[in-house]
Amino acid sequence: MATAKRVMLAGGVLGALALAWAVAEVADPVPQADLERARQAAGQLKGELMKSLTAALAEGGPSQGVRVCSEIAPGIAARLSRDGMTVHRVTTRPRNPANAPDAWERELLDGLAAAHARGEDVVELVETSEEKLPRGAAGSPKRVLLYMAPLTVAAPCLQCHGDPAQIDPAVKAALAEKYPKDQATGYKAGDFRGAVAVRIERP
Repeated sequence: MATAKRVMLAGGVLGALALAWAVAEVADPVPQADLERARQAAGQLKGELMKSLTAALAEGGPSQGVRVCSEIAPGIAARLSRDGMTVHRVTTRPRNPANAPDAWERELLDGLAAAHARGEDVVELVETSEEKLPRGAAGSPKRVLLYMAPLTVAAPCLQCHGDPAQIDPAVKAALAEKYPKDQATGYKAGDFRGAVAVRIERP
């Protein structure tokens, strides 16, 4: 059994006002330092991925972009995952099956997608959960923070994620071979794509 608290932060002035409240909400079950650590890791993954993707597209076109998303991005996430923290990308329409969400992540993704559809400028979503131990079990409850930083589709991403009729045939063939169950096409610039998920577990 678990107890949970959820905080969704919007951008702009309201987001700044909400920040103090959000930190107060999560300060009890999870230290503020963990929230800041999750925020930094998500920003680092997004920043490094976009930098690598931009360079790859400029150098080798969409085929190189596919390599960045399939090989370099997981490497960045693995490097950032340490000391009880895991970092990865999640989406309900995955290209790589490894990016499919679990039940908890899907619930938060649905919340982010709904907010995006309403035109809300949500910059992050945080939920904390305290896993109760069975009666009589030794040890302390496990406290978990799940942090989500939303990802939207940028114009360069459409070369691999846009209208299938507009994707280069060579890229389509490569994607079909590597990801036969690909669900990640048909997007437009600005569409909600998924999120960087950061999970921190502590006893």
